[in-house]
Amino acid sequence: MHRGSRLRYVYQQFRWTAARLANLKCDSNSTYEADAIFYNNNQFAHYLTGGGILGTATNLPDSYIDTQVDDNLKTPVFTIGTSDADKLQSSRDYRTMILTRPGSVTGERVVPSAQRGEVSGLCPQFMVQLCVFPKQSRVLLDTTPSVFYEMAVPGARSWIGPTG
Repeated sequence: MHRGSRLRYVYQQFRWTAARLANLKCDSNSTYEADAIFYNNNQFAHYLTGGGILGTATNLPDSYIDTQVDDNLKTPVFTIGTSDADKLQSSRDYRTMILTRPGSVTGERVVPSAQRGEVSGLCPQFMVQLCVFPKQSRVLLDTTPSVFYEMAVPGARSWIGPTG
């Protein structure tokens, strides 16, 4: 997560091993979403309320911006996903970037997470974000008690997840 020119962006880069990707693609309707969950410690004076996404970019196949319809205003989730996890390839770098409105003066906290889901039926691509349903979510940073897994925004953090 980074701040520049008063705008903020969420940038995630990731890849899968063959074994982990096989686990993700457990059926033909599998989806994947790269999430950034923001925590607001300043009541409802959150910089991301009211349509905080200004732009996106990704190299995920069949990508979409997830809807924020049922999200809690105190913890908005910014998500770019793929509606067809079968098109993902192991050992390939994938990237998502979301440009957001300016942040709050006091800063925010964010937790990057991943979500495996399933797309229902014959949903057209232009409305796929309304047809994806979560199956499993996972925080991507170490969540052991000795490690602080949230990160301050603005800021940046790199990590390598488990392999296998």
